[in-house]
Amino acid sequence: MKKYSEDIFELKSQLTPAEIVDRLQSRTLIKKRLTAEFTDKDFIGKIQGDTFSIFDSAKFPSGVACVMHGEIRNTSEISLTTTLHRGFRVLLWVWAFVMTGVFIGTSFIDSDKVDLVVVVIFMPIMVLLFRLILHGYYVYARNRGLKKLKGLLKVV
Repeated sequence: MKKYSEDIFELKSQLTPAEIVDRLQSRTLIKKRLTAEFTDKDFIGKIQGDTFSIFDSAKFPSGVACVMHGEIRNTSEISLTTTLHRGFRVLLWVWAFVMTGVFIGTSFIDSDKVDLVVVVIFMPIMVLLFRLILHGYYVYARNRGLKKLKGLLKVV
């Protein structure tokens, strides 16, 4: 399993590069930072020339997990990389540290040797379980966002 969720797509649009940028700008709430907000637009993100970083603006939190970074080429091809949002990466590390602290803290309170075995076995399991939940959430947001993006940009 990869450290963080990431996928690469090559899309071909029926629109010209200028039309692609215009459609993206008209349907994206332009923000300096990639943070969730309620809006009637399809996406939230940044568009700078021929590159963009956006995520689905569906009601929180269903779209924010997957950020789509794209580059529009002169041939109306879009090189798209989808990644897990940085906030969720930080959340994973916080979860790992908190779970470690909880298990180690409880083993110091009750100094039974069995608790140390529990720490060694269950702490990684809890972190991996949370990682799998985040990945499933990313896949759901990615598929939903890609479907919206393909419809907006008339991808063939």
